[in-house]
Amino acid sequence: RPTVLETAALPTELRPYASGRIVALPRMLSQRHALGLLFLVLALGFGFIAVSSGRAGFWVIAVAAAALGVWMATMSLKLLRRR
Repeated sequence: RPTVLETAALPTELRPYASGRIVALPRMLSQRHALGLLFLVLALGFGFIAVSSGRAGFWVIAVAAAALGVWMATMSLKLLRRR
C-alpha cells in the first residue's frame, strides 16, 4: 500500500534537503577561537559581577565571581593563543 505523502509528490522547493554540513564558520574564525571569545566575554562578565558585588559589600560573591572570572580568562587565553 503506498504512503499518502511521498517525497516525489512534493514540489521541488518543499523537498527535504541536507547539505552535509550543519554550520559553516568562516575560515578566519575557527570553533576554537569562537569558544575562546565566548570564555573571554564570560570572564569579563564575572569580573563585572566581582567588582559590583565587592562595592556593595557582598564579599563572598565577589571572591567567587573573581575566581570564576580568572578561570574563564585563563581558558580564553589558552584557546585564543596561536598554536
